[in-house]
Amino acid sequence: MSEAGETLGIAQSSAHRLIHTLLAHGYLLRTHDGRHYILGTRAQDLAIITNADLQLGAFGSRYAEDLSKRVELTVLIGGSQGCRRRCHL
Repeated sequence: MSEAGETLGIAQSSAHRLIHTLLAHGYLLRTHDGRHYILGTRAQDLAIITNADLQLGAFGSRYAEDLSKRVELTVLIGGSQGCRRRCHL
């Protein structure tokens, strides 16, 4: 944990608290030896959602820009997946 604190530039106690919070919520997992951490399934889910957001933004941005120029208004691209909502500017 001291390495995490040093890398992040925060106190070891703060790094300890953050790591335990990430563990509790499934964003980090302990390795089998218990001395290291790896990304948990929640972090992997976040990566999948972010990738979907990037694809939506890349696909729709040129259409949104064109529409925005034609109507002279801000255009937002949005989507939903279950109870999650996304918005792209």
